[in-house]
Amino acid sequence: MIGQKIAVKISKKYNDEVEFSSGEKLYMDVTWNPEHHVTICGEVVALPRGEWCKNTRGDWIKQELQVGDLAYFNYLTVQEDNLVTDERDVYLVDLEECFCFVRSGSLTAISNHVLVEPFVIEEKIGSIYIGVPKKSEQEGYVRHIGTPFKNQDELGLIKGDMVRFHERNAFLNKIEDVEYYVMKQTDLLGKLIGRAI
Repeated sequence: MIGQKIAVKISKKYNDEVEFSSGEKLYMDVTWNPEHHVTICGEVVALPRGEWCKNTRGDWIKQELQVGDLAYFNYLTVQEDNLVTDERDVYLVDLEECFCFVRSGSLTAISNHVLVEPFVIEEKIGSIYIGVPKKSEQEGYVRHIGTPFKNQDELGLIKGDMVRFHERNAFLNKIEDVEYYVMKQTDLLGKLIGRAI
């Protein structure tokens, strides 16, 4: 592959069905809000050469993927512009737009990304909970930390540290049936001391 592009093969463009425990399926119309139903993962079928790849801003990203990995990527990947010529299910994606991969059942963050589990805010008076718990759009727990850019310092965070981030990064992605906020390491505003789990 050229530059920092990888090729991923997807099984279908949209997640347009829900299967219930009874085995029954519900098919959804994805024409309204299609970005909420687009596939964000696929099998890696081709990789760039080398251990480090230069992104569009000139930063060096470590290339950690292998052919056969299940890669998770930005929802804008599955568009006609990125479709490989003469293929109907293989798309090109910039390595910097891949945020994690699964290999042998293990999830690994990549490309300077961090996966943050939302902090759940529960309002209560005494021992009585009021309303439905809400996910904070500014705080969460670090669950997976990718390799930083070349020549950039480690964050000094560990799994379970509570962090604060800007609400513009509060876009949930469902990865291996768990919801995470996905963001670049530089999007973290800071670590909240004394609140890790």
